[in-house]
Amino acid sequence: MQEDRGAPAGWYPDPTDRLRTRYWDGQAWVGESRPMPPGFEAPTAIRGRTLPWWQRWWAIIPGMLLCLPIGLVGLWRRAASSTTTKAWVTIVALALWGLALAVPSEEEPTPVAADSVVTPAEVPTTSAPPTPTAPTTVTVPVVTGLTLKKAKEVLGADGLGDVVAEKVPSRKPAGTILRIQPAEASEVAPGASVQLWVAAPLPSVPDVVGLGRANALSQLKRAGFATRVTQRRTTSGRDNVALSQSPVAGKQVRPGTLVKVVVSDLHEPPPAPEPEPEPQNCTPGYSPCLPPASDYDCAGGSGNGPAYTGTVRVDGPDIYDLDRDGDGIGCD
Repeated sequence: MQEDRGAPAGWYPDPTDRLRTRYWDGQAWVGESRPMPPGFEAPTAIRGRTLPWWQRWWAIIPGMLLCLPIGLVGLWRRAASSTTTKAWVTIVALALWGLALAVPSEEEPTPVAADSVVTPAEVPTTSAPPTPTAPTTVTVPVVTGLTLKKAKEVLGADGLGDVVAEKVPSRKPAGTILRIQPAEASEVAPGASVQLWVAAPLPSVPDVVGLGRANALSQLKRAGFATRVTQRRTTSGRDNVALSQSPVAGKQVRPGTLVKVVVSDLHEPPPAPEPEPEPQNCTPGYSPCLPPASDYDCAGGSGNGPAYTGTVRVDGPDIYDLDRDGDGIGCD
């Protein structure tokens, strides 16, 4: 079909490839072309406007009756009709011509006497024309790749019934028809229900880094993703916490995609041993400390030193003889 702004919306032969069809929305071509289904017929309103007169049915049929070759040329040059239609019309025309040639010529009628009477039974009668019947089947149109709104318009125009749409996560643009059931180009009863699968945005991977292991896995499973956990040995921080994830948070992937999570396995190092007290330069057995000397005497006493001390506790050998009364207190 050439561009005709007055043409109604529908599927027509692709102007660039007569073996394929393309959707015309009434103003412009929409979407990509599709293979032409068997038995495809362009809408009558368009076929009448776009074909030359010698390719129209009112010229083809008389042409085939008067001169079969001329009628066949117009038929097979008619782009708006499918090959199946052309083949059937050709077979029927050849059969009619064959019957016409096979029937012998009629003999001269026998004269009838003037006084012959024609009885009512001999009077030919005419029967009423048959009442047109509704089509028993309709062809499911090609709607894959169209938007949901356009698909419903096409299906309604072709005589199909209720449309049930189900959203499916996909990388295709949101709202695009992915699949149809019954299948495209199949024959169904008029008014039959149709199931459509419509593209929806892919889900995003949630951010679980920093969450506890149980919480992180729960969020990923609720979002529809599979999980796999590996551990990484750490010496600081918290134990069993998500350290990283792949795919990263926010990436759009298909439901059921495997998300790998690395969690911490904390192993704190042993505490450092306490430092040993530094050795003091004291004489054993006295408290407080008495630095080593050749001798100690009680301060204020009569001894001559050379070192002196006040009251001290004696809890060991009394080498300086400061606890003379043996009560554990020296210089008292």
